[in-house]
Amino acid sequence: MRKMIGALICSIALLPLLTGCGGKSGGPSVSVEQTAKPKSSDELKSRLQGIAQSGEAGSAAAGLRPAIEEMKSGNPQVATELLSELSKLEASTTPAEAKAIATRMVAKL
Repeated sequence: MRKMIGALICSIALLPLLTGCGGKSGGPSVSVEQTAKPKSSDELKSRLQGIAQSGEAGSAAAGLRPAIEEMKSGNPQVATELLSELSKLEASTTPAEAKAIATRMVAKL
């Protein structure tokens, strides 16, 4: 009888190890929305205008760098200036600062 109780306790103790922590869970899946880079300079300008109005640069600035880097082939001087401004925008700490930088960037487009 003692052996059966010991075996039962060991089985219960080992059960979490045997089931593991991976695999498919029965919970709902969460989709993560990825911010796509702008496809044209008009879309880039539109996104920058949105930042200039709201002052929120966080996720709104995501994807801007690749789009600006693509501009290097057509207008390298403007692209370089925009990349410099984008670095400042990403480092901005206040909405007023983000608005001012985004406004300057829009003017360059």
